[in-house]
Amino acid sequence: HVFHSGQADPNYVQRRQQTTIISLECLSPCDANSFCKSMGTLTAEEGFDIHLVDLGDVYAMDVATEKGLELMKFAQATPASMADIQRLNSVLSEKWPRFPYRLDFDISDLPSLLNMSMKSPLWAELGERCLACAACTNVCPTCFCFDVKDEIDLNLTSGKRVRTWDSCQLDEFANVAGGHNFRKNRALRQ
Repeated sequence: HVFHSGQADPNYVQRRQQTTIISLECLSPCDANSFCKSMGTLTAEEGFDIHLVDLGDVYAMDVATEKGLELMKFAQATPASMADIQRLNSVLSEKWPRFPYRLDFDISDLPSLLNMSMKSPLWAELGERCLACAACTNVCPTCFCFDVKDEIDLNLTSGKRVRTWDSCQLDEFANVAGGHNFRKNRALRQ
């Protein structure tokens, strides 16, 4: 949504057009601490070309795009019967009780709760443990900061604009003109 709506990112749009996404319904928790149900992300409702649900001996397929429809030409698939739909509903209804709610609040309150906790000692504690290596933001699906630099050739008549991934967890991320760093310590960057 971030890269494809509003001011769409042409680099993302081009890559997405060249990417096929086949997702698989998660039917049991990854571990005892999973909180996907609390965050409303227990199932994929969009963002895929084909979504699969394992029914044991076969997969139920939800085709969401033209690209997914084109791929169906290569599948040994038949339209779902009423019995297939009942079996799918049964598998999905058995899934939900396996995932407990972990967060005892409405997730739409999360931004205001985080705002109220800006001065919490937790951020200093996390900052002390942080290496400022940016590994966390490299694997986080919600992190999408980047930096743009112009690289000028030695002839001063040509060059290129290069975009690289960046991270708010790096020491130099918040450096601005005049050498001011508005998030100088790691606790502030947490």
